[in-house]
Amino acid sequence: MIDRYKILGPLGEGGSGSVHKAWDTKLQRHVAVKLLLAPGDRQFTGAGDNLAAEAAALSALQHPNIVAVYDLDTDGPETFVVMEFINGETLETTVRRGALMDADFQQIAAETLEGLAAAHQLGMCHRDLKPSNLMFHWLPDGRWQTKLLDFGLANFGLRPAQQQLTVDGSATGSVHFMAPEQFLHQPVDVRTDLYSLGCVLYYSLTGSFPCNGATMEEVMNAHLSRKLVPLQQLRPDVAPLLADWVMWLMSRQPEERPESAVEALRVLRGIQ
Repeated sequence: MIDRYKILGPLGEGGSGSVHKAWDTKLQRHVAVKLLLAPGDRQFTGAGDNLAAEAAALSALQHPNIVAVYDLDTDGPETFVVMEFINGETLETTVRRGALMDADFQQIAAETLEGLAAAHQLGMCHRDLKPSNLMFHWLPDGRWQTKLLDFGLANFGLRPAQQQLTVDGSATGSVHFMAPEQFLHQPVDVRTDLYSLGCVLYYSLTGSFPCNGATMEEVMNAHLSRKLVPLQQLRPDVAPLLADWVMWLMSRQPEERPESAVEALRVLRGIQ
């Protein structure tokens, strides 16, 4: 890797890997390189297999709202992935400056659903949607585009599957944005992603987590018992149909949510 990719600095770190900005000396462009953490620092086993599967699946997607994968290689015993470098910032960074307004919100929601629909069509459930996994890529003409990142916890295959566990037996993912079935170790599918997206969109409009608590257990119980303030109460300026749409994504039972990202997107586009 050292011969071709010059590491310039860290971009972020997750449960099993770290991402770095790098310079591709062969093609003369900036890229992002994802490396696995040391085995003792990983949150779950099988991370190397997941990384290779993630890269292979993402390379087949070729979707404008999903980060592109350029290469998969090894550096000694470890696998690394070379991806598109996103010139922009995460949704998490954006919301820290202030909650979103309707127009930006609807673009983010629609573009994220378009990316999810493409991933789901190829049998990939993300399972770890959160504000730091959505980035805004600044385009040369001044516009921006939403990019979906980090399929490191993805489940491959559309049949319901058990949530992956960490080395200590707990569920992987980000507790403020996880669906109830993930906490209960029940089968997850595309509707799990829609619940998480609803939590992310609620956060983007309010700057607050929909389900909160002082401990992970309290957050989990808030999801399971649906202890949350309706979005319309916190953002009365948001169109009621749009607020109801977000809450629909966050329905407690999977069968009460949209059946697919395509259905959720169709309904969103029909809201004026």
